[in-house]
Amino acid sequence: MRARIPVDTKVGDKTERAHASANGHDVAGGDTKRVRWRWTPGKVYHWVLSLGAVAYALGRFATTEQKDFVQGYMPILFDDSPFGLKQKQDNQNWEWQTTRYVMTSTWKWYLLHPVLARLTAHVTPTLVPVFYAVYSSLFVTFTFGWEVALLFLAQHAAFYVTASLRSTALCYVVATVIHCQKFFLPFDSYEYMYPKCGEMAYWPAYVAFHWNILRGLSFSVDFIQAETRKNTGDTRCRWPPYWKTLGYMLYLPTVHLGPPLRYDDYVAQMDNPRPRCTLREIAVAIARILRSGAHFLLMESMAHFFY
Repeated sequence: MRARIPVDTKVGDKTERAHASANGHDVAGGDTKRVRWRWTPGKVYHWVLSLGAVAYALGRFATTEQKDFVQGYMPILFDDSPFGLKQKQDNQNWEWQTTRYVMTSTWKWYLLHPVLARLTAHVTPTLVPVFYAVYSSLFVTFTFGWEVALLFLAQHAAFYVTASLRSTALCYVVATVIHCQKFFLPFDSYEYMYPKCGEMAYWPAYVAFHWNILRGLSFSVDFIQAETRKNTGDTRCRWPPYWKTLGYMLYLPTVHLGPPLRYDDYVAQMDNPRPRCTLREIAVAIARILRSGAHFLLMESMAHFFY
């Protein structure tokens, strides 16, 4: 029998302390997991130089003479400020225009979603994936149209069936076909949706369609890899959990805004026990909403000065 060699934990602690100190951190007490931030001359130089350069570039860009020339030469590209400012607002940033349209016209859906999800989890936790799928489907139907909702369900069905075949390569083939179908199908979705929903509703649906390709690829590949790791020898066709995968694919907070969350991370968050609804949790939720509102106002204000 081999004799066990004692491990010198002090050496490991010293190594971690030295590594943390070299990166500008202090280890609090004897706990190597508690790392405290410490300012160093290098960090001060880095942040002052970085923030100063960004502030200088934004200031020069916001006060350039060409900006006034563009406003006078092409006034159709600008709208009056919704906040009563003298500075006109750029209306040519279609990415932000469509995002603002979705947020201003559907903000009630976004605020109601976590409240109803929390109530569902309190009453019947097993119905949370069903709630996600149904609520998001209704959101897509009333915002973009029933045709878009059926299209998203068809996307999920394609990846759902592909995942049951346990072929990772086939999942990538299906994703490629769905992405490239617009290049060889004669149907023009823009000409169909524009008279019914308008341009502001078409582009968010177009973006969500491509987000769904990544989400469908994620849940199908992650499911196949999870089944492979089990290695039970069972070659029968096993289907992914329908409501959980559909709720993941149509999860309202990311269905249009993105970015796509990995399916394994989504399942881990859903399976974790939810914290109790305390005043602290409510305050944190309100703070996050206010932070999102501040980001929205920041983007709106930047559209007045950066063209």
